[in-house]
Amino acid sequence: NPPKKDISLSMEFGDMRLGLPSNSSFSLEARTAFGDVHSEFGALTPETSTNRRERSVRGQVGEGGPQIHVETRFGDIRLQKRG
Repeated sequence: NPPKKDISLSMEFGDMRLGLPSNSSFSLEARTAFGDVHSEFGALTPETSTNRRERSVRGQVGEGGPQIHVETRFGDIRLQKRG
């Protein structure tokens, strides 16, 4: 089922993988200091940081929905469509 409530995930070391139904609606901010952010949701926009190492993706998928915040310092973040 698509997420209904806000989600906040944070860790210091390690890769993060978040699978969401392809029909989900949500607002997302995902950031890593030393890694990459990959998203299968085309509506999300990669952002360039003044710190060349930091990678982030931010945006709105669908209309409305919860806020999702995902952050790690040393690792990759992967957002995947499910179903």
